[in-house]
Amino acid sequence: MRRLLLIICLGLAQLALATTPPGNARMPPDEAFQACNGKKAGDAVSFTTPRGEKMSGKCKMMPARLAAVPDHPPPPPGQ
Repeated sequence: MRRLLLIICLGLAQLALATTPPGNARMPPDEAFQACNGKKAGDAVSFTTPRGEKMSGKCKMMPARLAAVPDHPPPPPGQ
């Protein structure tokens, strides 16, 4: 019985760690960072997502460096 409880607790802990970061923040794909190489914040760029979708947007400072933020971002996963 204790073993089963331990397995369940470990499984739930893994689920908790695998959830989206606080605030439902999503990180841009590498292509969004690459699109802003050599650019300034506010510069217009376009790039192709890992799914093959064309996106246009503007460079914005993320915590460490510039990344392209889409003009029309896709809806959050699951919506």
